[in-house]
Amino acid sequence: MTQAEFEIALTFALPRERLWEAIVDHVSMSKWLGVSVRLLEKGDQNGVGALRRVRFGPLHFDEEVVYSDPPIRLVYRWLGPWWLIHHRGEVLLSEAKGEKNQSELRWRARFVGRDPVLAPLFAKVIELALRRGLKELKGLLGG
Repeated sequence: MTQAEFEIALTFALPRERLWEAIVDHVSMSKWLGVSVRLLEKGDQNGVGALRRVRFGPLHFDEEVVYSDPPIRLVYRWLGPWWLIHHRGEVLLSEAKGEKNQSELRWRARFVGRDPVLAPLFAKVIELALRRGLKELKGLLGG
């Protein structure tokens, strides 16, 4: 088994609640992420159980929201692909210290794969795409 992980940290010039709304709007993720995201199941009132399908080039995978504590923490996992044993993603939002109406975002992801090359490679590709997408989100939100 091989493991890979990353963490992205960004500050947004907007309140945490507004940033949370953008992060959990699965339908609009395609606009800022730059890949196709389709909501398959809505989930409960906090989004737990939401199932989304992400198309990334020739690949597609499903993500399921497994924990939600608005507007602080969202945890999701991947359902597949075959070579991935485990994937966990976590988005944490906090108020920026000393700055009114600013938010800190931390996006963490951990991959455990069967193949010694695929998990680290895929983690790096996802990290780069997510960094680019979050910068796009920042621009769209004016933050």
